[in-house]
Amino acid sequence: MFYHIYMTINRLPNSEHLTDDVLEEIFEPEEKVTRQESLNKSQEVTDLVYETDPLDKALTGRTPERLEEETGIPTEIMFPKDAKILYVGDPWQRMGRELDESHGSNLTLIDYEYGEVASFVRDDENFREGIASKGGYLEGQLAAMVSEDAIGGYDEKETAWLKHFNVLVKEADTFSENAESDENYEKASEAWSNAREYIEKTHKAEVEEKEQQEPEPGDTLSDENYEDDGLACFRTSAWYTCVYGERGFRDIPDWNNIIKPKLEALEQELSGLPELERERRIANETRGWIEEIRLQKRAEKSNVVEAVFPQLPFKDEAFDRLVASWSISAHVFAELDKEGFEVFWDETHRVLVDQGEAYIFPLNYYYYVDETLISSLEKMKEKHPDMGYGYRFIFGW
Repeated sequence: MFYHIYMTINRLPNSEHLTDDVLEEIFEPEEKVTRQESLNKSQEVTDLVYETDPLDKALTGRTPERLEEETGIPTEIMFPKDAKILYVGDPWQRMGRELDESHGSNLTLIDYEYGEVASFVRDDENFREGIASKGGYLEGQLAAMVSEDAIGGYDEKETAWLKHFNVLVKEADTFSENAESDENYEKASEAWSNAREYIEKTHKAEVEEKEQQEPEPGDTLSDENYEDDGLACFRTSAWYTCVYGERGFRDIPDWNNIIKPKLEALEQELSGLPELERERRIANETRGWIEEIRLQKRAEKSNVVEAVFPQLPFKDEAFDRLVASWSISAHVFAELDKEGFEVFWDETHRVLVDQGEAYIFPLNYYYYVDETLISSLEKMKEKHPDMGYGYRFIFGW
């Protein structure tokens, strides 16, 4: 086997996201999922994932083309169409949507927490303070950008964009300030959604227009990188504020009206249990209630699995490829010792077929490739003689 360096994840999927033939093909029977080998170390690594990865969980995801740009590895090598592929770390199912038509059920996405659940807003007071601050700051930025002193720095198209977006943000801020009832919360959420959609639609139109033009030497048509104008960073920051407002005003009524009454009843029911057991039960039930309201399967044909490494529910030799982009290597490698890395490589060896390949990147985000990683790879080769590895340094973006 060849490994370009790897990663993975666990927890059994929501069965409605998977067909019977897929369940039979790649999943172990439930009674076999809990393996005893290195169980304590495996759980230790799992706990590290839950502890460190959420600190950097992204609102968006990467496309196959973006991965090729970042790594220099062709898309067809990482994602061959006839191969069984495990893609790790896709909270908003972006990769699933990108590869849905071409790969279908050959692609399996895993994450321990999908975006709608991870970003659920439940603290009304904290949220209202946050959106007042973020919205007010955004409105102030726009006021300065559309002022007579500043507007000369933008061309006619940029000026028109700023003025229209300014109207949308003012409307969203007004609804936010006046939101008292559930109906007003819904209107505020819709207003922030309109502002977000305006950013996305205009950006997409500009990318498509750019792609139709004759490229100049050195140009890149990347959806992520083509913008060289001064609005790029502002639009990105504004998009996050719009998403925050949209989700918060959407989530708070559902928390107060649906989940909170269930939570209060459950707390009373479990009052006699030990504190840790009670907290665990409450956390699990709360998560389930949020999933019932928010969890969406965005990829229609790809398999969407809730899972966390290294306790994978998959059969031995279930996949031809394992791709982990900006997931555990970026956020967890810095926390691992040699035994922790060994857990990674053992599980990779287990789920990949003979001649399978794993691609894991980046290696140097919060982490410097050192003797710990290299020695663990050398030990892997001794333990699994059919495994090899390679890594490369990528300069620039």
